[in-house]
This record gives sequence, C-alpha cells and structure tokens, in this order.
Amino acid sequence: MPKQRSKQPKKKAESQIRFHHIKSNLYREVHAEGAWGGVTPSLKLHFSFYSQRNPIPQQTVHELKDGALGKEILELRVSKEGVIREVEVGVFMDLSAAKVFHKWLSEKIKELEKEVDEAMQRAQEQSSK
Repeated sequence: MPKQRSKQPKKKAESQIRFHHIKSNLYREVHAEGAWGGVTPSLKLHFSFYSQRNPIPQQTVHELKDGALGKEILELRVSKEGVIREVEVGVFMDLSAAKVFHKWLSEKIKELEKEVDEAMQRAQEQSSK
C-alpha cells in the first residue's frame, strides 16, 4: 500500500524549502586532529582529515619464563619511527561551498568558545566554594 502524504497547507514556492537529511550507506563519523590539502587543478578545494597516533609495533619479542609470557625485550621491537597520520576522508568543494562552510565553521567555533568559557567559569566558581 502506498504511503499516504499528510495534507499540509500549500505555501508560496519561494517562501520555504524542506531539506531531508538522509545518511548514505557509506556515512561514517571520524575523529580529526588536522587536515591537509590545497587547490586542485580543476580549481576545487581539496582537504583530507587525519588523526594522529604513535606507531603500532609490527613485531614484539617477549621473554618466556616457565612457559609464561614475560616482559617485552624493547631492543628487539620492530616498529616505524615518528608519528602516524592516518588519513580518514578526503573532501572536495567548489569556491561557493567552501565559503558557506567557512562561515558555518566560524559560527560553530564562536559557539564552542563561548561554551568552553562558560564551563571554565563554572568550574572556577565550584572550586572556590
């Protein structure tokens, strides 16, 4: 049976628009500690979000004592040196979309700064009691 639409008063076409936010099958949330990118040859803005972590050892060697696992022999550890930047997702935007995103991000940063300031003030008030 087809889904029935609720009857809503018709409004002028120019006065409103409804957006439906639907997550794709590929939607995921990622933690980002930074971004890397630039302008593409086709004049789009490209940036990739990454998270950072220490390398996970590729191999470790441990002592065996009476068949039980002992401490790791650190000098035999095989691992990358440095910091791993794991690139999570890449985004392309044209100039117009980038400007809208910039405005939105600036507004959200101001909101966050206000909330952080208020939380710090509450914490200071609580600690002075």
